[in-house]
Amino acid sequence: HELPRKRVISIGRIHPKKGLDRLVRAWVMVQAEFPGWECVIIGPDEGGHAEQLERLGRELNAERFSIAGPIFGPEKLQVLTDADLFALPTLNENFAMTVAESLACQTPVISTKGAPWEALEVNGCGWWIDHGPEAMAATLRSAMALPDAERRAMGARGRTWMKQDYCWRMIGRQTQRVYTWMINGGTPRRRDRRLTVRPGNRRHRRCVPWRLIAGDRETPMTEPRPLDVIVCGTCVADILVRPVPLTEAPGAGRLFHVDPIDVTTGGLVANTGIGLARLGMRVAAATLVGDDLWGRLIRDHLTAEGVDTTAVETAPGRATSTTAVLIDPGGERSFAHHGGAPTAIDAAFCRRHARQFARARLALVGYVGVGLLPALERELATALAVIKEAGCAVALETAGDGGTLAGVAPALPLVDCYVPSFDEARQQTGLADPRTIIDCYRAHGAAAMVGVKLGSRGTLLSPRPGAWVEIPCLPAPGPVIDTTGAGDALLAGLLAGTLRGLAPREAGLLGAAAAACCVTGLGATAGLRDHATTARLAGIDAGGMTGGR
Repeated sequence: HELPRKRVISIGRIHPKKGLDRLVRAWVMVQAEFPGWECVIIGPDEGGHAEQLERLGRELNAERFSIAGPIFGPEKLQVLTDADLFALPTLNENFAMTVAESLACQTPVISTKGAPWEALEVNGCGWWIDHGPEAMAATLRSAMALPDAERRAMGARGRTWMKQDYCWRMIGRQTQRVYTWMINGGTPRRRDRRLTVRPGNRRHRRCVPWRLIAGDRETPMTEPRPLDVIVCGTCVADILVRPVPLTEAPGAGRLFHVDPIDVTTGGLVANTGIGLARLGMRVAAATLVGDDLWGRLIRDHLTAEGVDTTAVETAPGRATSTTAVLIDPGGERSFAHHGGAPTAIDAAFCRRHARQFARARLALVGYVGVGLLPALERELATALAVIKEAGCAVALETAGDGGTLAGVAPALPLVDCYVPSFDEARQQTGLADPRTIIDCYRAHGAAAMVGVKLGSRGTLLSPRPGAWVEIPCLPAPGPVIDTTGAGDALLAGLLAGTLRGLAPREAGLLGAAAAACCVTGLGATAGLRDHATTARLAGIDAGGMTGGR
């Protein structure tokens, strides 16, 4: 039986201005290299141009090339969904709705510069190319040669972009802002010159400094980047075992009867990354995994949660990081851990993925201070400088006992958000008063958002020197099952709230609510809720201002 063919399609009016003759010529240039592909042009004929294209195809000996009449509604969406590539060789378009429709159907797009879709390349979901059959042929050749999984990943990124920027909710917000601006007199708001961008052009994009957004609802982070957050660092396959008594030695030769053993993901990349995605943020992961079962599990889990895995590298000769999480009946836990591939993450890793960092508004890096990322910790300031050079704000997360102040101090001037736990902060500074601890970090160059997680006492935030915001600990919306990842969830909520333009107290409350949800599930992410549910628990407006999906 003949295998199903992969398909390049173009849908729209069959008219000379669409440049379809160039697509036919380009197809003829590449058809012999891709016998498993076909090219189909679909749409209503105008002025007999379809017959002209069919004649051109015959003259050029085009193979596996056909023209079909117009399709509409569900049939059209199904054809777009089933396609492998969408090509738009147009000479001139005001918008090209079919590009947006293709991306919404998770099909990557090749568009000429006759249509205003430069951001296809910025968002990693297509190509924006010069006019002419040669440029189209070269791009078709590259796109058709990609592994199927990479084209699917591009399509997924395209759908995420459409959901973020072209959904009715976002259009409604933009319309509301225009009318609000007009009602208020139409006077342009004073803005930092660095906020001026031309959409889709990365050369004109610079990250908005955190100090401009923390606590200032008039100047939220409005940078139109395709990602909200990229989480870089530890990512682990977690084996969850519960209940295990942790107050006594297990001894040798004993059998413990436990609940069904679950396998999930852990580490900062998974815990906070998934938390951010659940809260509506556009998230990417940057980490190292092994070429093994656990590495595939991590990729699949992140992808299923809507996290971009473009920068999840496979490290040759290294195993994926794994942890056995032993949980007692009260939810406390101990860990048996193998560091694995992430131990090799370093400044060079960040340089390799500078383009991905440049797509994000904020990079969250961790865990540092506990030896899980030894190569990165040795050159932490250098690595963060690489990320900052990509125009990305930086948040830093420690773990374990937090390590030493000497380990993090050189990096603090580069950090836009740092909120360690009380135990980590006390270990680093030797101080016991949270405000004094924050003053210590300020003295070592931390100029933006600094805080201390205080467990059941809540969180103390200092969005800028001399400003203090106390965030209470919120009650869990159900029985406490497992406290794993509560601090990571709090950080996810704090960052998501800040990126949405919330004031520090509201962002902190969103973090407290995320942490309260977290402890109601087994593992670090099972208990996490969506943004609307979490915001209701926090008692804040679920709308936010900017960012998110």
